[in-house]
Amino acid sequence: MNYCYRNDSDMTNGEGLRVTIFVSGCEHHCEDCFNKQTWDRNYGSPFTEEIKQSILDRLKKPFVEGISILGGDPLMPYNYDEVLELCKAIKKETGKSIYIWTGYSTEYVLDKFCELLDYTDMIVTEKFEKELKDVTLYLRGSSNQKFIVNKKVYSEPPKGY
Repeated sequence: MNYCYRNDSDMTNGEGLRVTIFVSGCEHHCEDCFNKQTWDRNYGSPFTEEIKQSILDRLKKPFVEGISILGGDPLMPYNYDEVLELCKAIKKETGKSIYIWTGYSTEYVLDKFCELLDYTDMIVTEKFEKELKDVTLYLRGSSNQKFIVNKKVYSEPPKGY
């Protein structure tokens, strides 16, 4: 897995101060995507054990709320195993919140990524739809996108997320 960007002090992709990582690779190719450079799975740098450990170390700080994993798409088949392992390590070592964004449908995520659901606090699903774009929406770019929180589906983020 490659990643193209990491921010250790992000306050825009979830509640509180968060670590954010943008992984590389996306085959959804949403029209008007804000992050087209991440479509190439080879873009950026390899996600190494050192990077993983530095994320875990940052998440152990008491003032950091959690991690937001975006892309590209973290759930692409070539990213999934490493994302799952990162989520497992985060929950085991820090217990911090984990938010993930994917272009896969809600139904597909609920069906295919059952194990990941045990380690994540929120997954934002559905492709970005240019016709439904709304810059006033919280944690999503278009009104069709949904939230999976504790294996339940919401059309708006639940309070506290």
